[in-house]
Amino acid sequence: MHTKTFDVFEKKFPYLRFVIHIFKLIEYYILKNFVDITTFSGQYAIKLYQKRYNLKKNKLIYLPLNFIFKDSLKKHHYLKKEKKKIILSIGRLAHVKRPFETISIFKKVISKDKFIKKNFKLYLIGTGDLFNSVQKFIKKNQLNKHIVLLKQFDSKIMPQVYKCGHSLICLSSSETGPTVVKEALFSGIPVFSTNVGQVKKIITKNNGKIIPVNNTSLNVNEYIKFLKKKFNKKKIKKNFKLFLTKEEKTLEKTLNKIYR
Repeated sequence: MHTKTFDVFEKKFPYLRFVIHIFKLIEYYILKNFVDITTFSGQYAIKLYQKRYNLKKNKLIYLPLNFIFKDSLKKHHYLKKEKKKIILSIGRLAHVKRPFETISIFKKVISKDKFIKKNFKLYLIGTGDLFNSVQKFIKKNQLNKHIVLLKQFDSKIMPQVYKCGHSLICLSSSETGPTVVKEALFSGIPVFSTNVGQVKKIITKNNGKIIPVNNTSLNVNEYIKFLKKKFNKKKIKKNFKLFLTKEEKTLEKTLNKIYR
């Protein structure tokens, strides 16, 4: 189940908000009477459904997403030409991903710190409803020299894209994984992320920085410190692979429980 579906529906069709209550009643009836076990790929979703329907814990099970991603020895042919250090922001350009917040915090950082302004560049990679709006926002704020907007690459090429990155920024308001955070850490890239999804499990002081979901613009100094900090890429990879091993064991146990 995609737990954010009701929220998305409400934002897109506010005049049909009353229908959501009907949807929830149907969902509750199905879960209570026809479903023995419901699996979720995030703890946030489990807590949400426990609170929403007062369901028993043994009915809601954490099932990790199967993570398949290959590291690359090659750098992407276009990105490797970039002379500055590349900050990656990867994902669908939608409100939940908060691309404007990402641009805004970077804008504040380069206006405050001359070193970062001179040596770093933000690359936003993705498509979505906000692509044109983001493009106009960058132009309006005269940030073309500091921010590059690119359409989404083929998934096969993404390992080469991460290979070019200095770090990843993820300021989503809500996530399950997030997958991009996992891909970045698997590639040895440190992550600056909001406290969403699984980040508490996988981000530490040795591989990134977690900030509160609300008021991301208040964390400019934290972001400056993060960008200037030297991380050990080999250790980032090694520790994340240990996390993946634990997740695989959890996945195996959960599947055995479901199909016992």
